[in-house]
Amino acid sequence: MSEQEYRQVEVWLTLNEDRAGVTGRLIFDDETSRPLLIDARSIQGAEREVTAWLIERGYAATAASWEIEAETGDDALEVSRTFKAAGPDAKDIRPLFS
Repeated sequence: MSEQEYRQVEVWLTLNEDRAGVTGRLIFDDETSRPLLIDARSIQGAEREVTAWLIERGYAATAASWEIEAETGDDALEVSRTFKAAGPDAKDIRPLFS
């Protein structure tokens, strides 16, 4: 794969069973995945945290909002969203997880 093909990443956020935190995972185009440390304690906070982190590195979301993958009532338990490099100056984040 070329470097440009690695410049897209899918982010999955899952609310922990005890609902006291969020687990994050990055999935790259080659289907490898890496854990993503999340400080936020809610899905909504984690969405903001990850979005800001990726925007700072030159990425943009490919969809208007996070997609709910699992929910209970009005609460999202798991969400996902794809981000891609917004231009040639975007930083390759793969080396951060080697």
